[in-house]
Amino acid sequence: MPHPLSLVIVQNGEIVAEGYWSLGGSLLYRAFKGDENSSGHIIEDVASLQKSLIAMLAAMAVEKDMLNLSEPVSTYLGVGWSDIHPDQEAEIQVAHLLAMTSGLGTSLEYEAAPGEVWRYNTNAYSQLVPLLETVTSLDISELTNKWLVSPLGMKDSGWQRRFW
Repeated sequence: MPHPLSLVIVQNGEIVAEGYWSLGGSLLYRAFKGDENSSGHIIEDVASLQKSLIAMLAAMAVEKDMLNLSEPVSTYLGVGWSDIHPDQEAEIQVAHLLAMTSGLGTSLEYEAAPGEVWRYNTNAYSQLVPLLETVTSLDISELTNKWLVSPLGMKDSGWQRRFW
């Protein structure tokens, strides 16, 4: 059986480290293990990978002139997408969400001015999903399939809705 967790680090074309772990019955593994595909491979939930995919999709939207990183998020999502005053919300640019410098807390409340504090904040970052859906008029699954999955020949890829 293939190892469900592996890591390979390549530097200058050479493998400098690699490791394989069998997580078998651990609670964490069972929580993120999905179904199996038609080849019998496990489909796993790779939650943090979504941030990289969202960043790529945002870059593609910028290149297609559908998105401006300097624009306030409220330009795309409307006023009230966060739990702060509209004047404060208007200061948060798309780039702040991408860089995790929105100044928002995990409940999308005010913590700092945008750009002043870096905070790993999935709740704020995930606002990029409806933002991309708005600018492309596609839901995130359709968008990913159209811009990434189909062109790259990826298989068994999909989004799980998260309600943080």
